[in-house]
Amino acid sequence: MAWPTTTDDDASLYVAVNNLQTTLNGAIDASTTTVVHTSAAACPATGGFITIGSEAIKYTGKSTNTLTGVTRGADGTTAASHDNGAPVFGFTVAAHHNALKDAVKALEAGAATKAAPAFTGDATFDTDTLVVDATNNRVGVKAATPAYTLDVGGFASAAHTVRVGSTSNNSSIRLMEASDDYGFSIQNVAGSRLGVYRHNNDATGVEVLSVDRGNGNVGIGASSPGSPLEVAGTIRSKTSSFYL
Repeated sequence: MAWPTTTDDDASLYVAVNNLQTTLNGAIDASTTTVVHTSAAACPATGGFITIGSEAIKYTGKSTNTLTGVTRGADGTTAASHDNGAPVFGFTVAAHHNALKDAVKALEAGAATKAAPAFTGDATFDTDTLVVDATNNRVGVKAATPAYTLDVGGFASAAHTVRVGSTSNNSSIRLMEASDDYGFSIQNVAGSRLGVYRHNNDATGVEVLSVDRGNGNVGIGASSPGSPLEVAGTIRSKTSSFYL
């Protein structure tokens, strides 16, 4: 079963009408393809099936009280002669159910096997909530004309912000080169401190600057600073007026 290439409509899935009943206006034999009703007002204009006796008749349209596009002996039934005034019913036939069945099966089979959808071209969601500029390969969040690869802006409230979170209390923003082994990252380390890491042929990185969340202490080369400023190593000044 292939993924649907077109969408169904009333003509392909048929319209059901409760208590559809009329009569033939003129006798028909087994080969007649002009079927006239005393009133075809209740018959769906998009086509469907009628039943006369044990015969199902398919039609594709109507003109006033005359059915058009008629197929006799439809849906596995046998064409037969019918008298003038014979009762005509709009019963649901097997074809109604099977059309729906096939449509549902095609959707289910397609959903199970279809690859992730691919979209091309620009896209805009809610004016500027999310904007995709396919020409320049940019994305804007609250930025109708993004000027950068990711452009976030236009917020009138401090409550509207960019949040990077993690269920493990470890989240990061990585500013890397072509490889994750080179560059810098800013990390929320175990939910206890802000760490700035350098990555030099090392995806894990080395923490070079730390800010303790609890007391605000800053460490340079010290991940657990015990003072407002703690430096692990030598402090060098290129001026002559450096005091401790």
